[in-house]
Amino acid sequence: SQILVVDRETIGVRAEFLCVDARSFISLARSAGPEQLTKAAELWQGAFLPDLVLDIEEFDLWHRHEADRLSAVAAEVFEVLCRRADANGDGERAIAAAERLVALEPTREDRQRTALKLFARHKGREAAVSRAKLLTDMLRSELGVAPEGTTRALIDAIKRGDFEPARSRDSEEPAAQRILQR
Repeated sequence: SQILVVDRETIGVRAEFLCVDARSFISLARSAGPEQLTKAAELWQGAFLPDLVLDIEEFDLWHRHEADRLSAVAAEVFEVLCRRADANGDGERAIAAAERLVALEPTREDRQRTALKLFARHKGREAAVSRAKLLTDMLRSELGVAPEGTTRALIDAIKRGDFEPARSRDSEEPAAQRILQR
C-alpha cells in the first residue's frame, strides 16, 4: 500500500502511515495518566506551525482554530501537572509546569496567579514578591494596565506572608518552613 493517494484532481496522504506530533500530543493529553501527561508535556514545543502563512482564508481559519485548540489542550496538561506536583510536594516540577502554562499567554493573569501561588508556596515570600514585580512591570509595558483586583489581592497576601507553605516530600521540612516563613 502506498502512502500517497493520487487522482486527477487531488493528492492525499494516508494518515495511518504518519506519526504526527500534534495527534500524539492530543492522544496523550486525553489519557490523563501521569506518565502520559508528562510525555504530552515533553511533546509540546510551542504554537502550532507558527511561521506558516499561506494567505488563504480557509487555511488561515483552520490554522488559527487548530493552534487555539492545541494551546487549550496544552494549558490543561500544564494545569494538571502543576496541581499534581504541588500536591506531591514537588515544587520544582510544579513551578516548571506553571512557567510553561504562563508562556502560552503571558498576559493571562489567572495563569500568572497560579505561578505566583506556587512561587510563594515552594520558593517563599521574597521569590514570589520578585515574581509579582516582574508581572506588574510586564502588564504595564505590554498592555498599559495595572494587575486585576484579584491579582493585587494575591500579591498583598504574599507580601504579608499570608499563604500556606507547601508540604515538602521531606517530612521534617514543613514545620521548619512554617517557622521560617512566619
